[in-house]
Amino acid sequence: MNRSIPVLFWSLLVPLFLGGCLKTEADYDVRGSEVYFRTYRGNGLWNEATEHRVEGADGRTFKTLSPGPFAKDAEHVIYQHMVLPGSDAKTFKLLDDGGQYGKDARQVYCRGVIEGADPASFEFVGEVSEKRGTTSFYRVAKDKKDYYLGSSPLHIRDLASFKIAKDGGDVGDIWANDRFNYYVGAEAFPIADGSTFEILRSGFAKDAMKVYHLKQVIVGADPATFEGFDCDYARDANRVYHGGDRILDPEIKILKEAEAATFKGLNSGYAKDAKRVYFDGYVFADAEAASFVALGFGFGKDARRAFSGSVVIEGADLETFEAVGPDNVSGDRFESGYAKDKTRVYCGPYVVSDADVATFQAIEGKAWDKHRTYYGTQGQ
Repeated sequence: MNRSIPVLFWSLLVPLFLGGCLKTEADYDVRGSEVYFRTYRGNGLWNEATEHRVEGADGRTFKTLSPGPFAKDAEHVIYQHMVLPGSDAKTFKLLDDGGQYGKDARQVYCRGVIEGADPASFEFVGEVSEKRGTTSFYRVAKDKKDYYLGSSPLHIRDLASFKIAKDGGDVGDIWANDRFNYYVGAEAFPIADGSTFEILRSGFAKDAMKVYHLKQVIVGADPATFEGFDCDYARDANRVYHGGDRILDPEIKILKEAEAATFKGLNSGYAKDAKRVYFDGYVFADAEAASFVALGFGFGKDARRAFSGSVVIEGADLETFEAVGPDNVSGDRFESGYAKDKTRVYCGPYVVSDADVATFQAIEGKAWDKHRTYYGTQGQ
């Protein structure tokens, strides 16, 4: 007898250069004594299907474990298309509500076997955001010897002082530290003064002696007055800084035009001081500082014009122009989404044709009005 067993899970470790997490839908197909694992992977624009036989699995005693991608038969623990070597199905249990960590009496698992992890003391700790502004996460766990980011041991030097950033962290930023090192992803970097070290916003951190951004020390920055803002901005008493794109241009940039005393970071890539507005680390000459407000979801406006990022939205009604919610196609590193005024709906700088302003909504990547749903500017 054949039977298909659906499984739905989110990829645990997604490379940091991706704009967001790819969703993976999967199912097991049991054909008599044989088990097959099928995946359907995509992001809404493309999909790819694959199938693998699970070598060594017994379809007659096979069952899935919910939630997550683990399964087992009478003798083995199975992860996707692999029977996990040395596993003990009788003592296996899941450790987190996402079903990504598991252990038995012999070993610990996350995608595969975590070599050297201690099953007796291993436990799930929590989640760390995969990327600012997304809803995908890395799992964090620990045993009596170490902490783990996904399946990667961090080789913590001082377990007693290890802590994760107060806001839950972002694994691509500085997200955790002990008294000797701070961590960007699974990489450790030395701290000058562990007793005063603190993690700030946007990948910045400081202690009494130095200021840090991601994997580098900011030479010349003043720790006593240094503060980080959202959208990769920071300042001290003397200068304003921008962290740049962590992949394409991770070097710290000093905003020479900026006035440190009045500078403040906003949202959606915007910042301003008493004289100028900034977007993505550059002077945004089209905007007027005195009246500019960042509205969220990639939009801003001043007394003269409305903006999506650094693009002017021509013809927008400023009095009624407002951000509505996130879009469902954005791949850039700033939040972006939908806005509307009294006559039109916008996705970024583009008009969403025929959208009904009165009933239009956008929540958690889904957009709709009384007539249809929307993907970007397209109604469906």
